[in-house]
Amino acid sequence: MTASAVTYFTAVHFGTGAKEGQLFTAYGKYLDKLVRSETQSGQWRIKQRECKFMGRVGELGVMEPR
Repeated sequence: MTASAVTYFTAVHFGTGAKEGQLFTAYGKYLDKLVRSETQSGQWRIKQRECKFMGRVGELGVMEPR
C-alpha cells in the first residue's frame, strides 16, 4: 500500500556571535511518497522525500559557519 503527503514548513535560523540579532527564514514544502510496512505493525514509512523551497526572508549569511 502506498500514499503521498505534502508538509509545509517554516524554518527560522537565528544568528550567533557577530551575527547575533539577525534572522534567516526559509519557507517550503516536503513532498513525500509513503509505503506501509508489512513487518512493523502496519506503520507508514517515508520511501522518498523531495524538499522544495518556496521563499526566503532575511540575511542568508546567518547560515554560514562562525
